[in-house]
Order: sequence, then C-alpha cells, then structure tokens
Amino acid sequence: MLGSTQLVRNAPDQALSSFKAAIDQQPKREVGYTALANLYIRQNDQAEALKVIQVGLREQPESFALRLALAGLFELKGDYDAAITEYEQLLKQQPGSLVVANNLASLLSDYRTDKASLDRAYTIAAGLRKAQVPQFKDTLGWVHHQRGEHKAALPLLEEAATELPNIALVRYHLGVTYVAVGDNAKASEQLKKALELAASDNQLGEKVKAALKKTGS
Repeated sequence: MLGSTQLVRNAPDQALSSFKAAIDQQPKREVGYTALANLYIRQNDQAEALKVIQVGLREQPESFALRLALAGLFELKGDYDAAITEYEQLLKQQPGSLVVANNLASLLSDYRTDKASLDRAYTIAAGLRKAQVPQFKDTLGWVHHQRGEHKAALPLLEEAATELPNIALVRYHLGVTYVAVGDNAKASEQLKKALELAASDNQLGEKVKAALKKTGS
C-alpha cells in the first residue's frame, strides 16, 4: 500500500524500495511480486519484470495473479505462442475467467490462421457474448471476421467501436470488416481514424495502411 501511494505521488524509486521490502518481509505473498513487476513494466524494463515474476512463481507456482502477469508480459514481448500457452493453462485453472478467455481468443484470432486455432478462438469467444463488455464484443466480432463470417462480425464490431472510439485496434477491426463486405466508404472512414490513433504503434500502423489501399484511399 505504501508503494502504491508513492507511485501516485510520482516517487517510483521510493515505490521500488517499498515493493522490494514487501517481498522480503512476506516472500510467500504474490502481491509484492505483481506490484514490482508492474512497476518494471511501466518503466519498460521487461527483463527485470520477468525475473520478478519468475522468483514469485518459485514461491507460489500455482499463483493465478503471477501467471496472468506472465502471460501479459509475453504479449508485451511479442512472444505470442508463449502467451497463448500460458493463457490455455490459466483457462484450465479458472475456466470461468472472462478476461483470460478474451485474451486467449484475441491472440488466437490475431496471430494464428489455421482452422483449428480459429475454431478454438470461436469456442472460447462465444462464452463472452452475454457479458456486454465492449472489448469482448470486439474479440468475438474479430473472430467471426477471421472465420469469414463478416455479416455476423459487423454489428459486434460496430458496437465495440461506438463504445471504444479511441482504440485504434477496434477501429482497424471494423474497417477491415467493412472492406470485406464491400463498403469502402465506411472502411476508409474507420481506417483513417485508426491510423490517427495508431500514431505510436508502427506495427498496427502498417496494417492499417495496407488495409486503406484496398479501399482506394
């Protein structure tokens, strides 16, 4: 708690010391490890974050919070296969976790193209339908799109973009789906907005530019 307060006060060095002290005093509790790892991630020090999580997992190998942090760190590092493997294990551990289901389905539909992976993504994402969370709508809509079910994808992606207007990836998903159904005017509108929002994400920006070319823009 002291470390978190110090972070709010913009004193990261003090917070670092507090989180380390919490770990030293209670090495079996996961909260210190997750707080310290998150701080390192905020500082863009993924290597140190990974070390902290690994130390925590040696103390608490079944910790859901630490394994979730590990999966998220793999995503940040671009190690999507490792992230998928970790999320699969987490879903076995807590099959009712909608966050894990969403993250796993999203990764499978974004970074795998084989039918088995897309079918798996759909099976997982279908359980998100009743939650009415915009991020979940985006995931399910994108899975439909990747399976070639563009008309089923559109209403979900339109709702997600309305509720999350400032998320570049959501705009991109909707724009690409408009391309797929032949509505280039709407596709161009969404993709241009996605390109604006993705100014600091070169990888997504390149995908948006490639999609924009298909609209004739």
